[in-house]
Amino acid sequence: EPSVVAINTNTGGILAVGAEAKKMIGRTPGNIVAVRPLKDGVIADFEITERMLRYFIVKIHKRRYLARPRIVVCVPSGITGVERRAVIEAATQAGARQVHII
Repeated sequence: EPSVVAINTNTGGILAVGAEAKKMIGRTPGNIVAVRPLKDGVIADFEITERMLRYFIVKIHKRRYLARPRIVVCVPSGITGVERRAVIEAATQAGARQVHII
């Protein structure tokens, strides 16, 4: 899934995530904006990244409401320790039990 999130700027609510949100780029009214919470593999917007990851977890575990999966996240080789911890923290807060970085 693409890391794109469509947000209603009036309410702050998420309207679409992933492929659905990517289709909306350039085709939305002024109050809906498509955001890429990850820039060059690094978190640009922590809150939106967390909400996007939570959406993906729920999408995969449709029937298990209390699922806490182990997640593998690919990041660029040149990220700093702070950026690495931010990725782990976002995934953990999104509901991951364990986060592995590649």
